[in-house]
Amino acid sequence: KESFLDLECTVICAIRAQRCVLGTGGSVIYRKAAMEHLKDLGFIVFLDVPLPVLKERISLNPERGIACAPGQTLNDLYRERRALYKRWSDISCNNCAMSASEAATTILRSMPKNFRY
Repeated sequence: KESFLDLECTVICAIRAQRCVLGTGGSVIYRKAAMEHLKDLGFIVFLDVPLPVLKERISLNPERGIACAPGQTLNDLYRERRALYKRWSDISCNNCAMSASEAATTILRSMPKNFRY
């Protein structure tokens, strides 16, 4: 797990993007350097989804890997990551009942008026 997280951090820190949306993996939150770099690039939006919805989404793609510690349950991982995302995010959007368009509108309305996008 640690090697993956280190590699993920290296890749994130190499991003030099502007005026775009980056959809990171959920484990990016574990590396301070990655999160600081993302903060430097712009706003961090936390798409806050209830655990049952996440479980349903994960079940749709069972081959997808999830970076977790041995013995760590999905419930544990959810609580741990949710707290970290709340700490690092500039904007939080509970989008489980929204379309992508509605979520985007909600996020744009939440951004500071002087932010250029």
